[in-house]
Amino acid sequence: MMYRFKLLALFFLLAGTVSAQFNEESVQLYNKGQQLFLQGKTDASIAMLTKAIQADSSNVNAWVRRGFVKSTASDFDGEMADYTWVIEHHPAH
Repeated sequence: MMYRFKLLALFFLLAGTVSAQFNEESVQLYNKGQQLFLQGKTDASIAMLTKAIQADSSNVNAWVRRGFVKSTASDFDGEMADYTWVIEHHPAH
């Protein structure tokens, strides 16, 4: 389990920050959500990514990240709901 967490944390570090194609508030909330995840604050990360989605529901990166973070919290139904939204609204992502 710890190996998986470290691998996922590395993925987040390599992924960098979200592009500026979304509104600035959503981008800032997304970046904060990513930082919280890297600090091991999964619930706070999910809450922040939810705020990023609320600020700009077209921020597909926030949907993907939130699904990913939900998977690390064993919220597999929530993970699939977020990924389903991405597939339905941005199938090429």
